[in-house]
Amino acid sequence: MELLTPGIGLFFWQSVVFLSFFILSLRFVWKPITTSLKERETFIETSLRKAEQAKKESEELSLEKQKYLHDIKIKEEKILKEAKEHGNKYIEEAKAKAKKESEKIIEEAKITIEQQKQAAFRQVHNQIATLVMDVSEKIVKEHITKDTNQEKLIEKYIQNAQL
Repeated sequence: MELLTPGIGLFFWQSVVFLSFFILSLRFVWKPITTSLKERETFIETSLRKAEQAKKESEELSLEKQKYLHDIKIKEEKILKEAKEHGNKYIEEAKAKAKKESEKIIEEAKITIEQQKQAAFRQVHNQIATLVMDVSEKIVKEHITKDTNQEKLIEKYIQNAQL
């Protein structure tokens, strides 16, 4: 049973070793541990503040991004609207120019038709004049030869000329 009951000397020395170990631990180990824990706590608090600040900045950037995208969308719509207006203006100008060109071509065609018509009238007039001269010449030759048949001859040539 001696093994189960501790001796006073052993108890004394164990208490001395424990107290000295405890004192040395307080002096050399406890302070660095508490300092390290305080530093860790400070680091965690700083990290949390930085994370909160980063979150706020992220939200602000998100809002700025949304505003920027909205501004871009407005500018895009404005540019598209201006492009449509310019396109419509260009189309209208092209239509007006094409209309002027077509009117000019039509006027030139009318002038050409009128000139050709006048030339055809002159040609017909010249042919009629030539025909009249031929008929007159034949009438004069017949007249010289026979006065009585003159009227019949004129009617005959007029009928032939009408055909």
